[in-house]
Amino acid sequence: MDIKIVCCDIDGTLVRDDKSLSETNKYWINRLVKEKGVKFVLVSGRMLTAMKYFYSKLNIRGPVSCYNGCSFYNDDYELIYEHRLNKDISKRILSVGRKVGIDLIFFDDTKWIIEEKDSYIFNQKIKLYFCEPVISKFEDFLKTKDSNKILAMDPDHSKIEQFENELRKEEIDESLVTFYPSTNFFEIMPKGFDKGSAIDDLSRYYGVEKSQIMAIGDDYNDIGMLEKAGVSIGMKNSVPPVLKIVDYITESNMEDGVAKAIQKYFF
Repeated sequence: MDIKIVCCDIDGTLVRDDKSLSETNKYWINRLVKEKGVKFVLVSGRMLTAMKYFYSKLNIRGPVSCYNGCSFYNDDYELIYEHRLNKDISKRILSVGRKVGIDLIFFDDTKWIIEEKDSYIFNQKIKLYFCEPVISKFEDFLKTKDSNKILAMDPDHSKIEQFENELRKEEIDESLVTFYPSTNFFEIMPKGFDKGSAIDDLSRYYGVEKSQIMAIGDDYNDIGMLEKAGVSIGMKNSVPPVLKIVDYITESNMEDGVAKAIQKYFF
């Protein structure tokens, strides 16, 4: 096999449930990059700052696909491609958020914007983003910027459902946005882009065939890249739709599944 690039999800895939990175995964990823010359690419809904943290832990550099495929950075962390939400739609989403009373984050490249630190969403996300937020009124931010994505979050799932129901009532043009609901958060992204876009970006930028790209993931939002990659690897802990489409199922994220897939295919 002539795999040149390995794309890897983070949560439920690369890291354990407590978000720690195992020494075994680090060891085999390093061997993959340094001995085989394969690029190892993190693909996640996170922003660049949070992704660079994991590269520093792995002691490698690599391309990065952020915001579930909406922003692509090369090996030097230079922004190559990005896609943002329409400003008018962002304002309508903000209006719904204010009506429901739910915590929001707006994202701008390597920055996350919230209105106050004394909030549930700050305490949850500061653990994952590894940088301080920008404190600003969202209306002020939207005067000059479009957002990469918007994240709503609340510990009460009924509040998430209420937020989604109110968005539906707004009849926001879903040809322009994609909604990603989950248990305690809700993401709004530009339409037409998902983790599969990372496969497109990498193929175009580095001049490799999609058949030369491997993808490893576990969740619903990984399906796009798993479907487009030449070789698809699912974790044993994957959701059922992932298990149905992948070429190979490796061990779980708690059992160094990424390392074991690398060993199987490259060593």
